[in-house]
Amino acid sequence: MKNVGKIVLLLASICFFFCSSLNEGIVSVEQTAQSSDILALEELLAYEDAKYLLQEEATGAKDIASAAEKLLGVPGLQKASEARLYAIKGRALLIIGQTSKALESFKKSMQAYKGDVQNYVLGCRLKVKCEPFVAASEDDEHIVALEDAILSFVAGLYLDAAAKFDAAFLTLPSFYADAYKNVRDKAWSLRAIDENTDEAKMKLLLKEKLSVSELVLLSSLSQNLTSSFTADKALSERELFRTIVSAGLLSPVSAKEEKALSQDEIATRIILARYIWNIFCRTKGSGKKATIYSELYRSAGEQSPVPDVSTDSPDFDAVLGSIENELMDLTDGEHFEGDKAVSGTEAEKYFQKLR
Repeated sequence: MKNVGKIVLLLASICFFFCSSLNEGIVSVEQTAQSSDILALEELLAYEDAKYLLQEEATGAKDIASAAEKLLGVPGLQKASEARLYAIKGRALLIIGQTSKALESFKKSMQAYKGDVQNYVLGCRLKVKCEPFVAASEDDEHIVALEDAILSFVAGLYLDAAAKFDAAFLTLPSFYADAYKNVRDKAWSLRAIDENTDEAKMKLLLKEKLSVSELVLLSSLSQNLTSSFTADKALSERELFRTIVSAGLLSPVSAKEEKALSQDEIATRIILARYIWNIFCRTKGSGKKATIYSELYRSAGEQSPVPDVSTDSPDFDAVLGSIENELMDLTDGEHFEGDKAVSGTEAEKYFQKLR
């Protein structure tokens, strides 16, 4: 929401200066606010680009492309500024999936000025131009260093990417570190994963949110936790989900729950705990009764040791069992935060503990 507000203000600013330039005959970009507007666009683009890299919805990219187009209409725009704006527009168009239009913007940026650093970045993303870039300034060198970190991230070289992000953040304006923090953290969380990891598994690990069926699929691909329930048959994601549901592994044990889970529902920590606890109790000879915790606490009339999971919760046993057996963690040492969505790397960490 914060970035949306910035875009609205920026568009208003562009409109004001565009109208002023027509009335006053301004012919130089330095005589307008374009230089600061371009920097503002680059800041907004960094946040949208980070979302795009994490496969999240980058809703502001379309507005960034529109804002760049408006700035391109200002009379007397210098060639260097024109090249930068076309490159920014192209990067925004690429984020929203308009690759052919992004390529057109790349070519127009090249025609205006061939040494623009954002044009270099756009070329790398389009895979049409990614040879060594001769930076015209230290600022350009820092942007190239950031792009090098991003290219390592996209290539699956996560340890390398994390180190490069840290180095780039030291020299770039602070908004870059803020914008790409989650990408850097994702690279760090994935650093131990072999770059030769199966593509299907990697796709799931990179997700910030998993559907319930994707959660089940990841458990199968990463740790083969479903083999006991599928007779080692190769099943599709939909078939695997149905099999696991039929086996009762996604059903709470502490109380009945009327609503059945759908395969497209977002997987939360409480659903993950339920799934892990059911597998734990049915396999590996745990010797634990699935409802041991609810029976103990309810019969004694004691309060739950986890403040945000009551004793009458359908998943009370799943949460306490997962915590007591060190299969999952409390997020802050006290709360479970059961409604929080589960990322691919978080689910993988707990599946490894279960295995």
